[in-house]
Amino acid sequence: IWVSIVDAPTEAKKLEYALSDNDRAGFYDDDLLANLIPDYPEFNWGDYAVDMKEPQNLQELIDK
Repeated sequence: IWVSIVDAPTEAKKLEYALSDNDRAGFYDDDLLANLIPDYPEFNWGDYAVDMKEPQNLQELIDK
């Protein structure tokens, strides 16, 4: 298995990398993902989409 370790300067950047890298691999639990939102108020969630059986824009998750 090929593994890349990336040093992210902030926790928000780690989250950005994870969302970008893992969009098509694995799965997301929408409740757990929604629980992250208050911890990163400066993060532009609307820039990302995740695949929960079908792509869902994270802004739509926030609005729920």
